[in-house]
Amino acid sequence: MSFGFPRLVGVIDKALTEAYNKRVLMFASASNAGGNAGLTYPARSPLVIEIYATDGIGDRYPRNLTPRRRCKNFATLGVAVKSWWPENLGKGFARCVSGTSTATVVAAGIAAIVLEIVQCYAKSIKSLMAQDHEYLQDYLRTADGMGKVFADMATLRQDYDYVAPWNLVNMTRAELSDGQTTVLRILKAIKD
Repeated sequence: MSFGFPRLVGVIDKALTEAYNKRVLMFASASNAGGNAGLTYPARSPLVIEIYATDGIGDRYPRNLTPRRRCKNFATLGVAVKSWWPENLGKGFARCVSGTSTATVVAAGIAAIVLEIVQCYAKSIKSLMAQDHEYLQDYLRTADGMGKVFADMATLRQDYDYVAPWNLVNMTRAELSDGQTTVLRILKAIKD
């Protein structure tokens, strides 16, 4: 969700609860207010993963909120991301956009790849019981479950947890080609 409000919005809170109960994984932009405001809603909901922005090498976006203490402050690419604006919005051209809203979309894409890897390869792991496979699929669709995988991929950088997906798949080509090693690493991350 690439938006934020200063306080809880009842209709959105109800929708979040319904989506969470259906195991819809949700992300929300933290805010672009720098040190002038707090974490917005729905990013502060425990049902979603809040996202901050970095540039292409993991340096913090200057309009990020101050990182929260004793929390994971996940950040990913959200600065100068080339985007296309449709003609019906009067823009019809490519432009670069920046902010936590942009980073939120990137984070959702990273999570989608994690879910796809698990869906494609988990069943082929002989040591993984059917109930483990179901647990893995279900738990990864929660803020807590995917948060553990993001934490495994993250590097602490300028007080933010810079999510670098290549850390998850940092393995030989042979290991990556079957996907099983990646799934086992994901499973280890959520069980630790």
